Amino acid sequence: MTTDESRSPNYPLSITSIPSSSLGRNLIWLPAHRSIESATTLMQLHKYSQMPVFDSDKPFMCKLLGVITWQSIAGARLRKKSEPKLVEALVKLPVVERDDELFAAIPRIMEAEAVLVHHQGQIDGIVTAYDLSKFLANRLEPFLIFNEIEIHLRALVGQLRGERELDQDSGPTDSVSRGKCRTMGQCIQALERAEDWSQIVLHQDREIVIRELKIMSAQRNDLMHGRRLELVDIDRHRHLLDYLRDLASPPHPDSELIGLVKMWEVDALARTASRESQR
Repeated sequence: MTTDESRSPNYPLSITSIPSSSLGRNLIWLPAHRSIESATTLMQLHKYSQMPVFDSDKPFMCKLLGVITWQSIAGARLRKKSEPKLVEALVKLPVVERDDELFAAIPRIMEAEAVLVHHQGQIDGIVTAYDLSKFLANRLEPFLIFNEIEIHLRALVGQLRGERELDQDSGPTDSVSRGKCRTMGQCIQALERAEDWSQIVLHQDREIVIRELKIMSAQRNDLMHGRRLELVDIDRHRHLLDYLRDLASPPHPDSELIGLVKMWEVDALARTASRESQR
């Protein structure tokens, strides 16, 4: 079977893209003869909302009976005066194949809050709505980071004086006026060649900043062509975004003067209070 990592970037994402779909022998489950207390203990210990229950205690040689959840436990206890048996608190969950297309399975995951994942005659994992949302958030975050970085870059270019030619070999139409750069690369070139860098970015080394922006731009292009970013790369771009946010929020030009005025006011009040106490 072709693994998810070796597929073409354009191949539809499968259920295997979510780690909890392929737990194998690490899948946490219970045999039917155990108690509800056993289920709640395991669910609390592992922070699970549901757990598969099988008809025997022989790993991978038993039949799935259903799934126990916090809601099903509460329902079973409401129906009986005495503590219900584990099998009396089971519910059914949809079962999907590990190679099923992820986006086709999303409605079933959202409706049931979880699906069991079947592979080669066995239950191999479980995908919850939480697992799905975490996976999609991780996939979406780099796009959001790059989008906001570009917004801040355009704002910085918008502070440049006049127009900057971006390419010495290009015609007059390939120039950038205030905030009008058409691509991220043009924005970086505009900042790299700007004569008034020290006026728009205070006390910062332009060479270091431009180098980091170029690394970011190259990895953004890779992402757009289907390459997944490593977590260390995403962290690096988070830091760059935080840095640009700081640049976009410079201190108020009159903040130092305002601070001096407030100090003078405090000192004047102190002198007045001292004179009043001496009377």
